[in-house]
Amino acid sequence: MKDSYAAAYMLGICYDFGKGVLENPQEAVRWYQESANANNIEAQKMLGYRFEHGRGTVKDRKAALSWYSKAYKTNFSFMDWWCSEHRQKIKNARKEFQNGRIVSLYSD
Repeated sequence: MKDSYAAAYMLGICYDFGKGVLENPQEAVRWYQESANANNIEAQKMLGYRFEHGRGTVKDRKAALSWYSKAYKTNFSFMDWWCSEHRQKIKNARKEFQNGRIVSLYSD
């Protein structure tokens, strides 16, 4: 069973980057979702990224955070990396929140 979820992830990669098939971001998301639902960490991270940037799906920050969180619960090192990449944004957002303002980590 585990192999089928790894295969689903690899199909997502194929559709995402047009390897052996026509590039199709929506189809990639579908395969990542199947694999991620079976706790494939790489697929969970890919879905987080896709939702964060709106590639193959609508841009949805809550969904992105949800998938990143699932990956984190399974693999703490990924979230450590993500936090280090966004450390200054997180620090600034925390300061703004303490001053009574709610801000986004995103700049769009």
